[in-house]
Amino acid sequence: MLNKFEYYKPESLEKIFDILENKEGETALLAGGTDLFVDMKHKTRKPDTIIDIKNIEDFSEIEERDQELFIGAAITCNEIIESELVNKDYKILADSALEVAAHQVRNRATVVGNLCTTSPGADMFPGLLVLKTKVVIVSKEENRQVPLEQFATGVKQNVLKDNEIVKGLLVKKHVADGKGVYLKKRRTKGPDLSGVGVAGYISEEEEYLAFALGAVAPTPVYLDLSEIFFGEGNFTDKQEKILKEVKENINPIDDVRSTKKYRIKMSQVYTRRILSRLWKAGDK
Repeated sequence: MLNKFEYYKPESLEKIFDILENKEGETALLAGGTDLFVDMKHKTRKPDTIIDIKNIEDFSEIEERDQELFIGAAITCNEIIESELVNKDYKILADSALEVAAHQVRNRATVVGNLCTTSPGADMFPGLLVLKTKVVIVSKEENRQVPLEQFATGVKQNVLKDNEIVKGLLVKKHVADGKGVYLKKRRTKGPDLSGVGVAGYISEEEEYLAFALGAVAPTPVYLDLSEIFFGEGNFTDKQEKILKEVKENINPIDDVRSTKKYRIKMSQVYTRRILSRLWKAGDK
């Protein structure tokens, strides 16, 4: 049984800030609720006030703005999967969203909510990281944009201050030759949390190569490897340097989903597989 709480469904940002400013106790924002209601059921969260943000028009928008894709805070994973715009120029995001839980959950689970829960293994982090995403954070006093690689500060911890909310995400639009891959290791064939998640993205025209990994450190790991990959040397040597960088920048643990040793191994296996797919397994 859930604890008693007050419920609000405001139609403007100003109303949200008024509620945040005037309510005592814990206040929770509701977009999809897939994490919030589980926490409430298990008594790990007992909010006194719940603010439903789905009536805010900006939060339900997904559109391109000045060479960036804006994803509102109420956009669900299934909306990302079904978006023609996403599948055309940001396909790694649709591929990543497909890995989030089951179809029914994705009908409610939001992309921003996946990030704000700030689990080290959140499926949407790696793909958004390699695309150079910024988090749009608003409050009554100011608006700010935070690079996604700076958003997570620890396990289920992030840079959001009291009375700040995430309005949405700005995802950089890369040139047409850009392509990405996301691979996830799970315990079962069906929906499951990530044991290891690895995303890679390359644009030859931009001379940009990046990898991002989830569930292998207290926060998702982002690595810009452009200098290594587009520098001097053959493909084999570059690949070994990249694998070394991955190993040196992760710090996994043993838990019910995987061992530390296996996570280290699979991080390198998936990095190698993704690099082969992106570069067709060798020099051009």
